[in-house]
Amino acid sequence: ALFVKHDWQRWGYDYRLPEIYPPAGGLAPFRDMRNAAKQAAMLFAPHDNYIDFYPDAEGFSYDRIVFCADGTPHKAWYHPARDAQSYRWRPDAFTPWLASNMKRMRQGFGPDALFIDVFTSVAPFDYFDRGGAFHTRAETVNGWRAAFDTSRSLLGHDAAMISESGHDALIGSIDGVQADHWRPECWLKACKDADRTPWHDMVTHGKMVLFAGGLGSRYDPDPKHGYGSDDYLSNTVLGGRGPMCDGPFSRRAVMTYWLLHDACDVLAHEEMTSHAFGPTVRQQHTTFGKEAQVWANRSSNLWAVADGKILPENGFYVKTRAAEAGVIRIGGHRAGFAKSTRAFFADARPLPDADPRCAAETRVLFAERLGARAYRVTFEWNMLVPLEAGYVPFVHVGRAAADDTERIEAQAGMVFDHANLEKKGRFRATADVTLPKDCPAGDYFVRYGLYHAKRGDRAPLRGMAEQNRRICGGVLRVTPTSDEYRIEEPRRDDPDINVAGAMLDFGPVVTDGAFRLVHDDRKVWTLIPLPASRPFRAEIRLAALRAPRPVVAAVERIDPFHASARAPEWRQAGDALFLSCDADSFGYRIVFK
Repeated sequence: ALFVKHDWQRWGYDYRLPEIYPPAGGLAPFRDMRNAAKQAAMLFAPHDNYIDFYPDAEGFSYDRIVFCADGTPHKAWYHPARDAQSYRWRPDAFTPWLASNMKRMRQGFGPDALFIDVFTSVAPFDYFDRGGAFHTRAETVNGWRAAFDTSRSLLGHDAAMISESGHDALIGSIDGVQADHWRPECWLKACKDADRTPWHDMVTHGKMVLFAGGLGSRYDPDPKHGYGSDDYLSNTVLGGRGPMCDGPFSRRAVMTYWLLHDACDVLAHEEMTSHAFGPTVRQQHTTFGKEAQVWANRSSNLWAVADGKILPENGFYVKTRAAEAGVIRIGGHRAGFAKSTRAFFADARPLPDADPRCAAETRVLFAERLGARAYRVTFEWNMLVPLEAGYVPFVHVGRAAADDTERIEAQAGMVFDHANLEKKGRFRATADVTLPKDCPAGDYFVRYGLYHAKRGDRAPLRGMAEQNRRICGGVLRVTPTSDEYRIEEPRRDDPDINVAGAMLDFGPVVTDGAFRLVHDDRKVWTLIPLPASRPFRAEIRLAALRAPRPVVAAVERIDPFHASARAPEWRQAGDALFLSCDADSFGYRIVFK
């Protein structure tokens, strides 16, 4: 695995470049992060940049800047938050600054990989220098190649060189690229139908690593299609790309790793040999080497492929000599699975918790109108784990602004005995939600949660959760003549989520949960739920997984998250092990006699 740390530079992200060292916040905590990656056998790649030169950086001179044909300096990135305009480095001018930064990073925290921004996303260009001399794009390529080759040499470790987007002009000096895709809406303006095809992979597979679809928000701004989505994952595996995600222990990052790592590891070592369409351009089939095959269905129609697998929209099936993986239909439900000789991953797509250590579950029961744009909202709380003293409730009333940012229009307190947060049990609370009279008509969301009054951190909660550890409490809809409060309910028809908790049969495993079972040890197997899992059940068919000792002696917790985490309930019937787990432990150890 490779960890890319983008926002760490001395003056903040993309400002006063090339002055990046030491890390903002101090070297010691940054070194702790680098050491954590090293302990986990991850390559560690800090973000760097030699395309943007800021006038307030030491050593700035127009002699080192690209000029346009009309004699003006070439503007580069404009940093709106700092009101700072950078200019484009001459490709032959930045080496002394780069060399200095590499030596400092090597001495300070010893990265074994490096991300240099932009160089594979901007096409090599002709340019003029300050004196009016013309330079060809071949000189640009040579300068950018030198950036990666010099960095690799100075950092040591045969450091992996990474950039973004991924044109092919730097193959030989570049190792991998965050292969950014962009929004697809423009295709359908000119075409009746369209879809992504892995043309880039056909040329570059085996010569440079393309990381999935690149940044999730660039792939598609809708989070349902970004990181960890079936759209993103099916496009990843179709081209045999390296999976990519955000967050070191988020649910979707771990899911992505368990689902695609083993299969994509095989694809990465094979030549991409063919590509074909299925019944439509949205159904595609690729092969790698003599045996590895991938089917990806990006159509709304179901597609039956090899081994009886049924692919839903954005589903896929990859079959190799050493591993299989897929997002398929099982019993009418969408599900994910992966298997290798040592592990089986089953994902019945259950409703997740917002956090693996949820302290409470909560919901809105009802809302009473108090007056114009004013409601008293009643909440139900169930404390699963007593919280430490200091947590207090908050209620946000807001709307989305034109630039997709969040605008909080009003806040409210919540009435209840705060001592209830420090003991297990249920209670009710109320909040008076009122919008200012000058707020325009529209929909205003109500979000709420608990934060620590001194530290500022928010408690993890179970419910209709969204980002930033808040619960969706409803929508206050205002029209020019009236208003109403609508309580949000979880969708019961969402094909991506097993809301009803159906038990799905994966063959070796039947479950309503999501976990990885490592079964290559003769005496002990390890079952690890996905982060943020709720309680789940499982039937493990021991013979199907070639259990050498089919008699189970014990099922034990591994690293409980809190003192109230329960021991798993289990029983064995023949070669089947039946489990019921609360998912409040990191994992479970299955011990054989």
